[in-house]
Amino acid sequence: MDCNEGQYAEVIDKSKASPLFTQKFLMRELEIWPRLRHRHIIQVERMFQIQDRIYVFMELAPGGSVIEYVQRYGAVDENVGRNWCQTIFSDTYCGSSSYVAPEVIESQPYDPIKADIWSAGVCIYVILNNAMPFDDSNLTRMHEDQVTRNWDFAPKIKKNISSSAKNLVARLLEPDPSKRPSMEQVLNCSWMRTR
Repeated sequence: MDCNEGQYAEVIDKSKASPLFTQKFLMRELEIWPRLRHRHIIQVERMFQIQDRIYVFMELAPGGSVIEYVQRYGAVDENVGRNWCQTIFSDTYCGSSSYVAPEVIESQPYDPIKADIWSAGVCIYVILNNAMPFDDSNLTRMHEDQVTRNWDFAPKIKKNISSSAKNLVARLLEPDPSKRPSMEQVLNCSWMRTR
């Protein structure tokens, strides 16, 4: 697809997405995404739909996404991950179903800050582990894995990262939003404050 210089086009094929994802997440994201304005969020410049395909034109991130970086170079050093996370926690989340908190999947009324804290937990996990904590190819199974805490770091990673990093991710990926830490607690935890 032709893009202006400095633009990237994402093509979302609704026919390949699960109906649950399309109904619960995609339409809301497409409504919210163009309105987000923050220096750490890629700006959507325009969108249009042709049949089952949605074309999203956005500014180009020349270095790629965090996920692409981790996939290309592997899990990052814990200190680098911490620095990235200090930036991530100031952002608003809008992303794939892989990052969605269980209460959002359940279509319950939810606290967006607590849901974002869950998403940040997924981000930290990915940055430190070079993998997603949950497989989103089946949302029902993913939800079950979320609420039963069916995730763990890869053995090689697990033995090399600090207990404070592991504890933080476990607290962020708490299925009960009332038990997740507040943003202030996260920013003041020992892992985030270590230099």
